[in-house]
Amino acid sequence: MRNLAHPVKMDHAELVSIDPAATQKFLEPASGLKFVTMGPEVGQYRMHRPGEGAAAGSIGIREPMSPHGSPGTISYLTVPNIDESSRSVPAAGGKLRREETEVPQVAYLAVDLAPGGVVQGLYPGMPK
Repeated sequence: MRNLAHPVKMDHAELVSIDPAATQKFLEPASGLKFVTMGPEVGQYRMHRPGEGAAAGSIGIREPMSPHGSPGTISYLTVPNIDESSRSVPAAGGKLRREETEVPQVAYLAVDLAPGGVVQGLYPGMPK
């Protein structure tokens, strides 16, 4: 097991929905969370920020990124270095589902498929 100088923690959860508006419309009264729809440059991503009702981390809602994408939840882990973490995925027995991708003016992220079929995201929490 790698010894990380940077603690890995849950950063945020992403709810992948075939109808983000309906998911938001349900979550707001059911949970008390409030979402803001971001611009077209990030695909009309809907974001709830920590400190606005959630105990920890952010929550986002988005559509599947491809016709083959399916609804579900992706948990993003903070990692000390997106390049190093992405390279370690295949060596540890996982597969990268989304190579390092830039979220404009935010950071780079990657998504992997861990053994057992678990989809998880890697997020450095700061620009590359």
